[in-house]
Amino acid sequence: IRVIQGDGIDINSLEKVLKTMKNANWAADNLAFGSGGALLQKLHRDTQKCAFKCSYAVVNGAGVDVVKDPITDPGKKSKAGRLTLEHKAGKWTTVTEGKGDASTDQLVEVFVNGELRMDDSFSTIRKRSEELSVAPHKLWMPEVETAKADPFGSILLLTDSYKVTHHLQYPPGTETIYSYFESRGGAYEEVCFFGLQYFLKRYLAGPRVTPTLIDEAESYFSKHFAHPVWGYDRKLFHREGWQHIVEQHGGRLPISIKAVPEGTVVPYKNVLFTMENTDPACYWLTNYLETLLVQVWYPTTVCTQSREQKKIIKKYLVDTGCQDVIDSGGDMFKLHDFGF
Repeated sequence: IRVIQGDGIDINSLEKVLKTMKNANWAADNLAFGSGGALLQKLHRDTQKCAFKCSYAVVNGAGVDVVKDPITDPGKKSKAGRLTLEHKAGKWTTVTEGKGDASTDQLVEVFVNGELRMDDSFSTIRKRSEELSVAPHKLWMPEVETAKADPFGSILLLTDSYKVTHHLQYPPGTETIYSYFESRGGAYEEVCFFGLQYFLKRYLAGPRVTPTLIDEAESYFSKHFAHPVWGYDRKLFHREGWQHIVEQHGGRLPISIKAVPEGTVVPYKNVLFTMENTDPACYWLTNYLETLLVQVWYPTTVCTQSREQKKIIKKYLVDTGCQDVIDSGGDMFKLHDFGF
């Protein structure tokens, strides 16, 4: 028989149904699943406790480790220093740079000064999620479009309000801000990293800052930060910083990002990507971009949970004598996205 079950399916009910079929001596190949809200919407940033934190800075030429360690929540303690993600003898470990074996570092350069350096196909990413070794596809001359005039086309506006004023709060002499993204824990011990490449192509690659966008942003923030009595303080918006990017970098963002290749499965509590400014005058830019890039939590969490469901389906296919379904690729058609 062939049945598709689409109501009330999530990772827990899926396994319950398959277990019931196994106990009744039915082959798992008789059933496929459709999942809507549970696959795409019943998730949040704390499902895998995703976070983006500063861990290193250069101030007046001296390197400084930065760490957060709140006494009320030890689980939010952040990592310190410049980081590497090392893979050795089957074990993944996040190490402060200089304290491990840099030759085993799995973080690769994916974005530098407005240029995309890696461009992996979805099939390549999927193979990595199956824990196959696939080299990243290097892309040295990316074809990207300049930001268009749309509500999400201005990188100057894609941030939290309070970050607009952060340039005033860094210590004098700050030259470098280095931050990282990780899953601090969560529902699943293995994380399938996915989604950064989309954000780089959509929002960061190519010229992203223009005089027009600067004017539009200043006009918006002059209203947003205006006080009914004292008016607007012009120094709140860092116009000079954005003009520097236009004049010195042609509107390209002076940022370097290293990341684990997309689709790679890494134990949680490890660094997944790092970001730092490449122009000392743009130290403020690294964490200005946090608001946007921390959204990688969503595609990563969806893929992480989907992979866990795939593991459950494959287990019950094997347990009920359906190895041939896996060998022919039929397991790829057992869980369908009914959501949007």
